[in-house]
Amino acid sequence: MKKCAIIISFGDNMEEKFVNRKYNFLKLLFLFVYIADALYYSYTSLFLSSLEFKEGIIGVIASITTITYLVVNPIWNIFAKNNKIIKYMLMGIALASGVIIILYGNASTVEVIMLLTGMLACVIAPFYSLLDSHATVFCNKYNKEYSNIRVMGSIAYIIGSGIGGVLVDYIGYSNMFIISGAIFILCSIFILFLKTEPKVKEEQKRDFKAILKNKWFYAYSLFYLFLVTLNNVGDSFVPLLFSKIKGLSASDYGFIAALFVFVEVVVMFILAKYFRKIRDLYLLILVVLGYFLKTFLLSFTSLPTPVLIVAACFRGVGWGTLLFVHMKYLVKLVGIHNVTSASLVLVFFSSVFQFLGSNLFGYLFENIGYDFSFRLISILNISVGALFIVSRFIFERASSCKYLEEF
Repeated sequence: MKKCAIIISFGDNMEEKFVNRKYNFLKLLFLFVYIADALYYSYTSLFLSSLEFKEGIIGVIASITTITYLVVNPIWNIFAKNNKIIKYMLMGIALASGVIIILYGNASTVEVIMLLTGMLACVIAPFYSLLDSHATVFCNKYNKEYSNIRVMGSIAYIIGSGIGGVLVDYIGYSNMFIISGAIFILCSIFILFLKTEPKVKEEQKRDFKAILKNKWFYAYSLFYLFLVTLNNVGDSFVPLLFSKIKGLSASDYGFIAALFVFVEVVVMFILAKYFRKIRDLYLLILVVLGYFLKTFLLSFTSLPTPVLIVAACFRGVGWGTLLFVHMKYLVKLVGIHNVTSASLVLVFFSSVFQFLGSNLFGYLFENIGYDFSFRLISILNISVGALFIVSRFIFERASSCKYLEEF
């Protein structure tokens, strides 16, 4: 009996070591991946503007990414069958992305930039959804807090956004994109050492029909599209607001962008520390308020620059809260076994929506103005957000009453 107990204890210790090592490994992976991401995506709009591209063209280029996601994500989803396959997918995606970003920084014509944008979108389309869902499944299985991993991505954005502007001023966009690409390539090597758990057939089995029949998944998708995706469209023009209208340099904007993300990190830390058991719908209310206040206040572009900086920081409230609650809420809606597929379906919906939004708002920002465009986004934010939350409150209250009656 003593020998058996020792063996069991040894097995438990081995699993605990594996869990802790992988937990810390995922934190480091998120840190480096998102530093590379920040150095590239935070500055694409400013890079294109430096090539004297107008807002309409920038919107069209952004829409190439989303329409490509729309086409390729269903294909990627076919291959993402288990953790081992996902690991090698992530390796290949990081490697290819790094090479394309390096080429992107040396492009100067609309045609070449459009081509490279489409190529990058083809390979990177499922990357963050797969990475998030892999980390979520791991955390759910071993009772770890996913937000502690995801916050490393936010910290990385503080670092990347902060130093990115300085790098642009001193070494230029081309060399900064080389650094971004090199970090992605290093991450592909890093992923090689990512340990995966054995495949468990019952846990890995997915039910697409259950996702597609889930009306609340569609409702949440609508909420996500009009809050997150629509704000992503608007975020493409925030750097242009500060550079073209307010006259700030790339390094100035870099530190401002770092401030946005610092607010996001603080929000995630506070939520993880003090509000882990708070009701999900209360957190979604905070998401709506954060995004609404950001876009509504930014619509008054004549306000002093410091006021607009504070206004833009409300993005950190909305996005930081969403990062804390999104994957947990998705698991609640579709189940842990369907979370990877649901994430990719949501990316598919977002791609359609962002393709339309990028083209429409690119035109609106260029021809009607920043004030009207940001105000329209804020109205859509508060309208759809309030509709979803009120509907969900009514549904959960009705379900609770029905349960009590049956009990």
